[in-house]
Amino acid sequence: MSDFKQKKILMVSYSFPPAGGSAVQRPLKFAKLLPVYGWKPYVVTIGRKSEPLDHSLVKEVPEGISVNGVFSLDPISLDLILQESLERKNIGKISRGFLKMILKIYSVIYYRIVIVDWYDGWIPFGFKKGIEIINKENTDLIYVHGQPFSSFVIGFLLKKFTGKPLVIDYDDSWTTSVYAKNAKGVKQRIRRSLEHKILEIADRVISVKKETIRGIRENFPGISENKFDLIPNGYDAEDFLNLEKKKRSKLVITYTGRLSERFCYSPESFLHALGQLIGEKKILKGEIQVIFAGTVSLDYQIRLRDLVRKLDLERVINFTGFVSHKECIKYLMDSDILLLIIESHKGKKFSYEFSGSVPAKIFEYIYTGVPILAITPPGFEADLIEKTGTGFVVEPNNVSAVKDLLYRLYQRHNEGMLRIEPDRGEISKYDRKTLTEKLSGVLDRVLSGK
Repeated sequence: MSDFKQKKILMVSYSFPPAGGSAVQRPLKFAKLLPVYGWKPYVVTIGRKSEPLDHSLVKEVPEGISVNGVFSLDPISLDLILQESLERKNIGKISRGFLKMILKIYSVIYYRIVIVDWYDGWIPFGFKKGIEIINKENTDLIYVHGQPFSSFVIGFLLKKFTGKPLVIDYDDSWTTSVYAKNAKGVKQRIRRSLEHKILEIADRVISVKKETIRGIRENFPGISENKFDLIPNGYDAEDFLNLEKKKRSKLVITYTGRLSERFCYSPESFLHALGQLIGEKKILKGEIQVIFAGTVSLDYQIRLRDLVRKLDLERVINFTGFVSHKECIKYLMDSDILLLIIESHKGKKFSYEFSGSVPAKIFEYIYTGVPILAITPPGFEADLIEKTGTGFVVEPNNVSAVKDLLYRLYQRHNEGMLRIEPDRGEISKYDRKTLTEKLSGVLDRVLSGK
């Protein structure tokens, strides 16, 4: 399609390569595939990216797409600037200490006064760059990826000042989330009011999850139900090209993504079940390997490593730390079982509150053809695995049930009978190309005023 026929879209997304992590995938894949459907993206993102970084993702950004990094006043960005300056210049210890002290004081003040989230510092600069691009390129539409939610404020301001159609895209729930719904105080009231205004002014509201749409409708009843579209996350088949599966003698179980005490990604039922099976010699240490490919939140590291040590699983468990998306896909394909967890160590009642959280990795899991062991409450995730025929589901916080299922899968593996029959037709609904085509349809309808 020639350039003069392409519609122009301003994409506002804090998360974008070379930043790593799951939040980057959605805006990256949309930017990569939207030109196929007649849309030319102009991206506004944060300039200096904090860890973790994944430079391999930069190669996926098509040539000709304008990616504009902007400054931010948040302490993380300022710390990166300070570190770069200290490396380039010969600054004495006293001056270094003084600068770090000033930044520390600034950080305390900054985190006390921010309203939306910790990344408020990029709002004025993202807005300024957005205005420049809209005026220069005469873009047709504004799309905002809401991770973090300060991005929505940029979209709100751009809509107010330019009148361009605005589409906002929820990766997670904002003031209606499990963590925020019981929050109180002036800042929370401001956030709820701000979210309401943004929802009112937006021409279209997209969400990854049904739960987010349900929460918005319940808490903001004045918002038209016809304004919402559900476009889930998905998989990119190109990520899986030219991968050869390693042959291993051990049963390899892999979990990808973050482990966290605060969120619903606690592997404790699984670890207790595995520890008991090994202690009873039903599973031999030399015949199994469990890989956790991803980060462990700082507040959870000590508790988790103490548990692994207590259960005598140190020779079985491998914590890799952060890995690139390409490496992550390789881990998936080299596995015999993929571990999916939606569980809180605080108990089943709390775990059930996270039903419908829909971790993005589940769509890559179902594409692999590798059996999934899903420790999750009833809901979208369990239904998806059942519909696609891609694995086995057990309720969270039930060590006995997890133990029974894990042992059955171990036996099937030893017998050469660990197989699934995936429904490729159902799985294809979550192809990134299919989802981007759906997004393009939404954008076209917004632009035409329908």
